[in-house]
Amino acid sequence: FLAATTLIFGAAYTLWMYKRVIFGAIANDHVAALEDLNGRETLVLGLLAMRQIVESPFGYTLRMIRDNTERASFLGINVFRAKLTAFVIAGVFGAMGGMVMALFVSGAYPEFVNWTMSGEGIFMVMLGGVTTFLGPAAGALILSLLNDVITRGTEHHGLFLGCIILLFALGFRKGVTDFIADWFRVRREAGARG
Repeated sequence: FLAATTLIFGAAYTLWMYKRVIFGAIANDHVAALEDLNGRETLVLGLLAMRQIVESPFGYTLRMIRDNTERASFLGINVFRAKLTAFVIAGVFGAMGGMVMALFVSGAYPEFVNWTMSGEGIFMVMLGGVTTFLGPAAGALILSLLNDVITRGTEHHGLFLGCIILLFALGFRKGVTDFIADWFRVRREAGARG
């Protein structure tokens, strides 16, 4: 279902773009008033789609596989198939992110495939956290802000940023949103008790 939906929306958007480029202006006023998707709208649609996947039965299946692969297999879940599907979905979202980035910076450059660029996604997840849905997005915001602030303050920004990421990875072993979720859970439990 997800693959078919992706193909349908991709084909519809491609046809929309071809009509605008090849045939020029659109005669229908209602259709002409629609604008192309920008980065913010793509982000919101992507987050909504991810949230839908996470809260679906497939998302709970992936959590079960993450927590205990043998138990999931014993319950009749085809673990390889679920992991392969998750890998394909991650590839789709990665490709969408790459397309948005290429549009944002007006090109695709060799620096984008460097290991440091790939590591940024891991750093974002480590800073933001993995137990909450918005953890990686919060990590992206934190990494961008840290990078901006540290770059202004010192010319050895890579060293300082690396130390902060190591502190989170080795010292705390949780992201910022993980700490916030734990704090809310403790408050909720304390409120329920007394």
